[in-house]
Amino acid sequence: MTALELVVAAAVTLAAGAVLVGWVTAPLTLAERVLIAVVAGMLFGSATTYGLSLLTGLHDWNVLGGPVIVGVAASVPAVFGRNLLRPWLDSARAARSFWAERPRTAWLAVGLGAAAAAIVTLIFARTLSIGGGALQSGYATVWADWSQHLTTASSFALAQNLPPTNPLFSGTPLLYPFLADFESASLIAIGASVPAALAVPSAVLVFVGAALVVRLARRLGIGLGGGVAAALIVFLGGGIGFVTLFPDACAAHGFTGAQCSFSYILSHPVQGLGIVGGTLHELPATVMAQPRAYDGLPSDGATGSIAGLQWYTPLLAWWLPQRTIVYGFAAAVAVLVLVYAGLRSEARSWSPSPFVLAGLLLGLLPIVHIQTLIALAIILVVVAAFNRRREWGALLVIGLVVALPRLVQVAMTGHGSAAAGN
Repeated sequence: MTALELVVAAAVTLAAGAVLVGWVTAPLTLAERVLIAVVAGMLFGSATTYGLSLLTGLHDWNVLGGPVIVGVAASVPAVFGRNLLRPWLDSARAARSFWAERPRTAWLAVGLGAAAAAIVTLIFARTLSIGGGALQSGYATVWADWSQHLTTASSFALAQNLPPTNPLFSGTPLLYPFLADFESASLIAIGASVPAALAVPSAVLVFVGAALVVRLARRLGIGLGGGVAAALIVFLGGGIGFVTLFPDACAAHGFTGAQCSFSYILSHPVQGLGIVGGTLHELPATVMAQPRAYDGLPSDGATGSIAGLQWYTPLLAWWLPQRTIVYGFAAAVAVLVLVYAGLRSEARSWSPSPFVLAGLLLGLLPIVHIQTLIALAIILVVVAAFNRRREWGALLVIGLVVALPRLVQVAMTGHGSAAAGN
């Protein structure tokens, strides 16, 4: 029954998001609708389940009931004659036309997406595992951060910590953005294993976030290659520490430090060919062995690859360990795609639907990742200054109405103060 519940939960979550995205009459590609539906379904479904749990506690029935309520409520416009299926059909027709006109580009996009999905799956499969009766982590940064996330999720799932107090500082309110951990708690409540409950949602949103970066780049007039490059920079980033990988590979082949220098290779071209060949031969094994921290973030406290410099590879420093930023980033890029889709419509027409959904997502950010709310607000102010539309009012009002209760709580409750009434 557990496997069935997990499948049903995934299905109703995606369905709820699909109904919400059906509100958006502005032109969206089919890929954009699917990606935004995943984000909307996960966030609104979990937020609604949280609301139900405040009344009844966290149980398997309200884990499923949350997204069902979202889907039913989002279907209300259909009662008044709004066809929520038509925007999806329009996007599907546009997708068929694109495949017919540019099949190579379409297949390239599908191939890149499949490769990205496989890589993300392999990476997150190593985040947590159970061995010898204990949880084990495949990454030092995940071991450091997910212990807190697991504590928070367990407090919801096992201790019914509702309304939530901080499980690490007893008697204080939980001001940390908690929706990501509450969603994991919901999965635990319907029988998911602890590693899967934390890893699967994060993996899904990392993939969705990367795909939305590509789509946002396309909205801004950047080609597919540029969009993929932007996603790689956002998720891999890092610094120039990799340059020391080549001397390490050279030394691993038996050459001296002096021979592995660039100046020696240039001044001894005949020997240099052998040195370069030996370096390239050892390069794959050196990459796998990682004799030192090329990202400048050594887990053992040792000096990084270039003394005096430190930078962070986003994948290891943010996207793997910091679950809240993964949720916040996916929501933020979804908001920006919706906003730019709305801005493409005629300036004289009143087309608030993408701004309405964007406002709802914006309003959830205080319980998702409040730093993303601050950054996104700054970006939207700049975009609005250059694109004046009446629809900004819908985004602002809806975002404030949804976000205000949590913002007031955070502003009025001092950190470390007693949680009144809990």
